[in-house]
Amino acid sequence: MHLPTTDDDDNNNNCKNKQVRMRIRSIFVITMIAFILFSSSINMPLSTVRIALATIAANETNLPALPSSNTATTDVQRIEALLEIVKCNAQFRSNVDLSGCDLFGAEFEEAILTNADLSFADLSFADLSFADLSFADLTNATLEEADLSFADLSFADLPGVVLTNADLTNATLEEVDLTNANLTNATLTGTDFLGAVMTNCIGCPQ
Repeated sequence: MHLPTTDDDDNNNNCKNKQVRMRIRSIFVITMIAFILFSSSINMPLSTVRIALATIAANETNLPALPSSNTATTDVQRIEALLEIVKCNAQFRSNVDLSGCDLFGAEFEEAILTNADLSFADLSFADLSFADLSFADLTNATLEEADLSFADLSFADLPGVVLTNADLTNATLEEVDLTNANLTNATLTGTDFLGAVMTNCIGCPQ
């Protein structure tokens, strides 16, 4: 026989839900502290720590009232990816998800970021010189005054990207999508735009 739900049962369920949320938040806080301690012990660049903290903070802020198993798995996968890529002096791995992260001034020189998701990320003043960003998703990303000299962005998605005052000296942008992009005052010396789509692109070569 099914008994009707009482107010006490509802209160108990609410308490359990709050406990679950508090435990998950505690895990994120502990992880953030671990990153700080880890970076201090190996002299990790502050910009690298910021990547991890920005992603963890974003995940923590966007937690639903009662996380589903799929959401938890997604958060864990993002943190695991960050744990792997923020090793001291290690190259950043491909396929990493850093979408929407605050990566202002990050040091990605010679980083391997193929197929990475950097959509809506803020990479202003970041150093991406000699980086491999082929097939990466940079949709609506901001790379104002970023250093992309000698970077490989072949087949990358760049619609709506902001590259104002960016340095694209000798960068490869073959077959990229620059629809609605903004390259105002960008340095384009030796930049390869072979096969690039430049619909409504501001500052793109004619």
